[in-house]
Amino acid sequence: EMQEVTSAIWNTAQRLEHGVDTIAKKAKEYAMAEKEYRIALRKEIVKLRTEKMPVTLINDVARGSEDVVELKFNRDLALETYKASRDMLNALGTEVSSLQSILKVQTNIER
Repeated sequence: EMQEVTSAIWNTAQRLEHGVDTIAKKAKEYAMAEKEYRIALRKEIVKLRTEKMPVTLINDVARGSEDVVELKFNRDLALETYKASRDMLNALGTEVSSLQSILKVQTNIER
C-alpha cells in the first residue's frame, strides 16, 4: 500500500510539472487574445470616428462589430481556459498534499 501511495505522489507530481508548463502557455494565449481584441477595438473606434458616427454610439457599435465580437469571444474563452487550468493545478496540489498525509500516517503505523 505504501508503495502505491508513493507511486501516486510521483505520478501526480509529474502531472503538476506538466500543468505548470500548460498554465504558462494558457496565460500567454490569454494575453495575446486580449492584445488582439484591444487592437481590433481601437481600430474599429477610429474607423467609426472617421466615418463621423455620433460619439454616443461609437463604443456600442464598435463592440458589436463582427470582427471585434469574435476576438472578444476568443479572449473570454482563453481567460476561462486559463482559469480552468489554474484550478486543475490547484486541485493537483491538494491531491499531492493529501497523498503525502496518507503516506505519513502509513509510515507512522508501520513503525
